[in-house]
Amino acid sequence: MDFSRIDWRILGCSAAVPAPNQYPSAQSLRVGGTLLLLDCGEGTQIRIREVGLRGASFDVVLITHLHGDHVFGLPGLLSSWTLQGRVKPLVVVGPRGLPDFLHGINAATEGSWSYPVQFVPAEHGCVLENDDVRILAHPLNHRIEAWGYLVEERVAPRSVDYEAAVAAGLEHADFRSLQLGLDATTRGGHRVPNASVTVPGRHGFRMAYLTDTRYEPALADFAQGVDYMYHESTFLARHQALAEKTGHSTAREAGLVAASAGAGCLVLGHFSQRYARLADFAAEASAVYSGRILVGQSGLNPLAAAE
Repeated sequence: MDFSRIDWRILGCSAAVPAPNQYPSAQSLRVGGTLLLLDCGEGTQIRIREVGLRGASFDVVLITHLHGDHVFGLPGLLSSWTLQGRVKPLVVVGPRGLPDFLHGINAATEGSWSYPVQFVPAEHGCVLENDDVRILAHPLNHRIEAWGYLVEERVAPRSVDYEAAVAAGLEHADFRSLQLGLDATTRGGHRVPNASVTVPGRHGFRMAYLTDTRYEPALADFAQGVDYMYHESTFLARHQALAEKTGHSTAREAGLVAASAGAGCLVLGHFSQRYARLADFAAEASAVYSGRILVGQSGLNPLAAAE
């Protein structure tokens, strides 16, 4: 599949308390010309610089929920962008309470932002759409309000066969409607069937980001057929009771959701620091999911790792 327009980095995927080389949840995802930040735990702005990204170039921030290991890095990041003179608008999607959280810190510190910030409340369905991406949200099953996100690359359903189109008498101005599947008419009035000058378009990248949540079978329908599923796996099955109590999933449960969704690749993350061997998570998930499994680590590029 052609995912040349995609750049995906895991900046951090550890649960709860930060530790050396174990950073809380944060991921960057570039789809075409749109750069997304998914969650923003402590140290995210440092990780952004370490992987060579220009932090102030982010267009959209997606926050799953207001637990600290997913959001405590955001106030500092937004403040740093002001110090860097950012003027580009920013879209922030997240649960109720996120605007009050950020505005409250600004009020307490007499801070402000040098750029417009548009807050979009997370709700079931499409929360953002532009020329590059379509982003959908789905409620998760956690201890507080939490949301999973599905990021879909927008691609034209058809690709124009340039030589055939020109030979048929069409011009560049006709190509956009052809990509959308419409027939065209030459300047001389001759109708050109779409199928005669186009071929099916390429497959667009689709990724589900599902953290933090108890085992929730309905997420498989939400993420049906995704190329990649990032699903939290805070615990191994021997700590099933603790997973249910704290609102998290085991690696086996992550595998069950990925299998039911028919996901092309499962990326595990949000690991509890009680475990020394991350390979155990992949082994447990592989018992119920036969697809490709990656163990998330800080700095991982899942697209490159899956090749």
